Amino acid sequence: MHPLIQQATTHHRNLLEPEAWEVLNAYGIETPPFRWARSPREAKQLATHFPFPQVLKVVSPDILHKTEVGGVVLGLRDENEVEAAFEAMEQKIRRTLPEADLRGALLCPQMQPGRELILGKVEDPQIGSVLMLGLGGIFAELLGDVVFRKTPLSAFDAKEMIGDLKFHDVFKGVRGSGPLDLEALVRTLLAFSRLVEENPAIKECDLNPILLYEKGLCAVDARMLLSFSE
Repeated sequence: MHPLIQQATTHHRNLLEPEAWEVLNAYGIETPPFRWARSPREAKQLATHFPFPQVLKVVSPDILHKTEVGGVVLGLRDENEVEAAFEAMEQKIRRTLPEADLRGALLCPQMQPGRELILGKVEDPQIGSVLMLGLGGIFAELLGDVVFRKTPLSAFDAKEMIGDLKFHDVFKGVRGSGPLDLEALVRTLLAFSRLVEENPAIKECDLNPILLYEKGLCAVDARMLLSFSE
């Protein structure tokens, strides 16, 4: 079990998003480079580590859906904007959720658009750990294009999941873009399967979205909920 997951289960809490990103990176699942800022001033200082534009995301055990409370700020163009956005975001959330435990903000560069995918894990009471892969964006909202497989995955299973998506032809490239990096997606599916197999305390995990590119991919949002033994 990953040490961060072990520590979190010991204290009966879920992983905060920077911790979830660290766990993903440990398993070879790409995220943007990031820092965890605890104050506006620290955010301004840490912003020098990355190219602009940048993104701020609130870190709080009490906030799962960040966008609904103004907990995500995009398109920050310099260090001063990062500092001001941190202050404004905290003030807005404290007005809406005065009891929320705010732990700072995750800071990272804003990634280029890619083909949006959803990858998740749920626990089925009959068959156990199940992975879900789906196309994101309009495909997820309107068409529900998702497939499921029981863990552990083999390379054959991973490729079959991709092929079983109804709209898998979008991976071949559309509107002048080249084919997308399905080898990177297969590697990520296998790594994600290994992650949930080796960390059975993960009750639910959603990577939404993953951005798939012509070369590589990047998980830009992660939610990891844990189960706790008595």
